[in-house]
Amino acid sequence: MAPSSDLRKWFGHQEENYHEFAIRYRAELDSNPEAAHVAEHIRELLQDDDVTLVYGAKNEKCNHALVLRDWVMRKS
Repeated sequence: MAPSSDLRKWFGHQEENYHEFAIRYRAELDSNPEAAHVAEHIRELLQDDDVTLVYGAKNEKCNHALVLRDWVMRKS
């Protein structure tokens, strides 16, 4: 459920690109049928326990895991 390589490279973990990155990443997620299944599974898991999203970015405030978390929660 990571962003595409092209999107990740464009973002470059630059905070000034984060807002547009989030918009583009959500569009990728919205157009990926597998992402919808994964989101549903995550929501099922959340009924009984916490779910940890693992990411490798150094910035805790601007990364794909935050966008993914928000996207999953909005799908409920």
